[in-house]
Amino acid sequence: KTLMLVDIVFPGWVPFVYLALADDIAGFINAHDIALNNYDFDTFVGGHLTRLGTRNDVTVQKEFISDLREAAQKANNEVLFSNIAQEVGRFDNPWLLFSKYIDAINENCAQTMLPKWENRLGGAREFMSTHCFTMTEAGRVEPTVHVLLQNSTATSK
Repeated sequence: KTLMLVDIVFPGWVPFVYLALADDIAGFINAHDIALNNYDFDTFVGGHLTRLGTRNDVTVQKEFISDLREAAQKANNEVLFSNIAQEVGRFDNPWLLFSKYIDAINENCAQTMLPKWENRLGGAREFMSTHCFTMTEAGRVEPTVHVLLQNSTATSK
């Protein structure tokens, strides 16, 4: 009873950079439920890194992705562009303003995620900001992901 699902779950590790370079973030989020609810497996082959996984590895990464959804929603709600603009204090370079805004959102998200995950899954510290960027950006610009984030259990201001 083996399931092979490449580039979705990385047993013992966080996903590869930017949620494994996923083009479809909503699909990436839902893939965990599809695997767990539709396939009877004991052994999991993720296609990368150093080990085979188990059903529990898929459950753990589903929890990671759920936490990331909540942290992304929290960061998108708490970090206000107007506050970042006020901190930067100049408006002649919109890319500078947006860069600082993205950095602040990523930092908020990463600080929410790292206490639980940096010692639980390999690569969390190294790739967390990329995962936060991917999830927060998708939550702002992709309608399906926006709905998924809005339906998360995150507490927001």
